[in-house]
Amino acid sequence: MDISIVVFAFDKTSDTSFLTDKIKEIFSSLNCTYEIIPAGCAAYGSALKEAVKQARGKYIITMDADFSHNPYILKRLFFHREDAHIVIASRYIKGGVADMPFLRRCLSVGLNRLLSFALSLPLADISSGFRLYDARIFREIESSEKDFSALVEILVRAYMHGFSVAEIPFHYRYYPESPANRNVMQIGFNFLRTFFKMWRARNTIASADYDDRAFNSRIPLQRFWQRRKYKIICSFAGYPSRILDAGCGTSKVLGAFPQAVGMDIDFKKLRYNLSLGNALLNADVRNLCFKDGVFDVVICAEVIEHIQHQTQTFTELKRVLKKGGVLILATPDYSRASWLIIEWLYKRVVPGGYADEHISHYNRRDLTEMMRGLGFKLEAYQYIWSADLICKFVKVS
Repeated sequence: MDISIVVFAFDKTSDTSFLTDKIKEIFSSLNCTYEIIPAGCAAYGSALKEAVKQARGKYIITMDADFSHNPYILKRLFFHREDAHIVIASRYIKGGVADMPFLRRCLSVGLNRLLSFALSLPLADISSGFRLYDARIFREIESSEKDFSALVEILVRAYMHGFSVAEIPFHYRYYPESPANRNVMQIGFNFLRTFFKMWRARNTIASADYDDRAFNSRIPLQRFWQRRKYKIICSFAGYPSRILDAGCGTSKVLGAFPQAVGMDIDFKKLRYNLSLGNALLNADVRNLCFKDGVFDVVICAEVIEHIQHQTQTFTELKRVLKKGGVLILATPDYSRASWLIIEWLYKRVVPGGYADEHISHYNRRDLTEMMRGLGFKLEAYQYIWSADLICKFVKVS
């Protein structure tokens, strides 16, 4: 089955036969198989969850039965099905129209802008229920919200799992009898309640795009830190033809080197990086599946403090690096009082951040001595605020 169309009716007595005929007419012109699944709208999140369980399609489209969602947009959603894991029919991007009373529109636009900004979602219409989903996302994402706020929760969890989201324009027609329009204030309060729960989740390392968002963080220290580290690593790396970013996460460094192989143990972060076009590998830095001496540069930034200190980690990084190649290591220097103070503050400003994940502590002197024993020479190093250490080692033997 190609497509499952979930149609939400505003009450059980609604006659959806005309809409069903339109859907059949539209899909008769497309070379695909489809099914139509009726759903109630009073408890939107619960109804969606039940519909997803029934759906057999590779893709799932959700829409309202009241014709506020133009059924001909179904064809446009279908054509864009491979653009992203979720495609939203949006009222608030260029080309979209929200045909509704002035006050209702102001409330909707305001709520969408507030939630999008606060949750760092690069979307204009996160409350639109006219969407196409790649059905695979529901194998990893399950919404706990029972009402319309499930729309926000699904998008937040999609970004946290590295799924991509895109928007296409559509013309929304206001239908006053729709539950979403009859209970505007209650829905708004539910969205705000969900916001606080999602904000906490969004700002933890469980979110696949955590590193990427840190580059443009609203926390000045975090933004400066990421941009300074990016600049130092890029200058140390130069322009080699073969690079491995071991433990790449979703930092901007991988995007700076299209020729680099991005490797990470967290599959969600690799999925988030798919749009970059780099070769990606799901693997452990302690067991690299590459031949000896294949890379000119190996970058391992902010990784070694997250794993148990083992010589095997460093011997593996050395093994895949050619003689004369460069190994770039970045890690906090726990011998510096500045780092200990910054980490203490960071735990309080970003309680779900990386600070609690550091299980191995390094300093420049011990790290340099260890790497010398493994056949490396320290060629250069720089600190960020005399706290975060970035070293450029050259493999000499």
